[in-house]
Amino acid sequence: MIKIRNLIIKAEGSNNTPLLDISDLNIEKGRIVFLIGESGSGKSLTLSALAAWKKQGLDYKGELNIALSGYGIDKNYPLLELPESALLKFRKQHLGYIMQQPYAAMNPTMKLGKQILEKRIENDQATSRKKQGEEEVKQLLENLQLDDVDRMMQSYPYELSGGQVQRMAIAMALQNQPELILADEPTSALDASTRKKVLELLIESCRARNITLIISSHELDSVREFADELICLKDGKIVYRGSADDSAITHDYTFSFFKAFDQYSQAPEKNQRSDRSSIDEEKKIKIKDLDYSYKSKAVLKDRSENTVFKNLNIAFRKNCRVGVLGESGSGKTTLARLICGLVSPDNGSLSFGDKAFKKGIREKDYPKIQMVFQDPYSSFNPIRSIYAQLKEVAENQYKKPERLAELMNEFGLIESMTNRKPHQLSGGQLQRFAIIRVLISEPDGLIMDEFVTGLDIHWKIRIIEEVKKYLLTRPLNIWVISHEEQLLRHLCDELFLLKNGQFELIS
Repeated sequence: MIKIRNLIIKAEGSNNTPLLDISDLNIEKGRIVFLIGESGSGKSLTLSALAAWKKQGLDYKGELNIALSGYGIDKNYPLLELPESALLKFRKQHLGYIMQQPYAAMNPTMKLGKQILEKRIENDQATSRKKQGEEEVKQLLENLQLDDVDRMMQSYPYELSGGQVQRMAIAMALQNQPELILADEPTSALDASTRKKVLELLIESCRARNITLIISSHELDSVREFADELICLKDGKIVYRGSADDSAITHDYTFSFFKAFDQYSQAPEKNQRSDRSSIDEEKKIKIKDLDYSYKSKAVLKDRSENTVFKNLNIAFRKNCRVGVLGESGSGKTTLARLICGLVSPDNGSLSFGDKAFKKGIREKDYPKIQMVFQDPYSSFNPIRSIYAQLKEVAENQYKKPERLAELMNEFGLIESMTNRKPHQLSGGQLQRFAIIRVLISEPDGLIMDEFVTGLDIHWKIRIIEEVKKYLLTRPLNIWVISHEEQLLRHLCDELFLLKNGQFELIS
């Protein structure tokens, strides 16, 4: 079905090593193929090439053919040779694409239900089936473990959590029954239980319809369980192709991912600092009687509310190391925005020591609490270079430009990368730059929201060690938000489950 010969992708006008160099690759129809490799190894670039999305500033050479038989017609698509009009038709009729950053896949000004149904109606050309199509999509969303489907269909992307939008994106890819689905970290924003169910549904749907699925992933337990075939990339080249069974992997570099994953998965010893009776009343951080609801932006209809927190009360010690666990949509990111002061509570207050605040950063003396966001692409200006954005923080405000070079070296980033714009970096590389930007600013507190979601297991372990070394040793209030309990146990001395708008202490 897919045939690649001598595909080389490199920066335009550059004689440097190619970003992607695949000499020979065939993938048969109906296969479930997983791509693994370090951040920046070429996984996302491979998927975008298979979707015939040529990135600006890159030069593409070689042969990339996809043979399809949709709509009763056998056809071969030489993707690097076709005009854009033919490629657009190919994507509409045959391709489903699930992006790593779900918000980037959605039109922020269009309701999600309309976006999901748009492609189906356009391909079907049968408006009489609109109602049936809506019901089928709703059932698919329920199968993807989403509640209150009617509300979500009427919501804009920014009104839902990252995990909820990610599942909407999966539904968009599945509902038109394409012949090829390309998925870039499709379940990275989901908790373990939901992730497994969603991934099972995605793969079962592909097997039942003989859909080819090529999926990049850092979730090696899923790779072991579901892969028909494993491809490992290193520096833009395929270094291993074969079974995902541990006993079959003889390639040392490939096997190192699974070995590191198993070591990371071992639970660290419980931190003894979790005794809450020792919290100093004068120094603690308090959330008191806090209410918060999302309100619809409807003009001609009654404004509906989605209550996230009601009468929330919790206290944290000064220089806390708090882990917040919860399912997708439980309110973790909303909590982060409230603590940062990016949004204000409907009722109640946040107190830092003896000062209470009700209007977030709009109030004088609100603490400087920085945030490392789940989606690094949305936290950088897309039209400015990385260097310009980091220099602005390092030089203009904090007068420490030399610290930038030190941190880049510590986080495995090279100087030439700063000349790029955000879209020219992998998600893992950009997330490391986001952490560096926060460190330069020397904040009073820090919130890390799913901050290692886009990293491979090697860099996840290394970044955790860097956080322990450079952050946990500082007098900072730190909250780590994740759907991954193992990460929280590596970094935090108090773990809470956020459920039904309330905190439950995890032993």
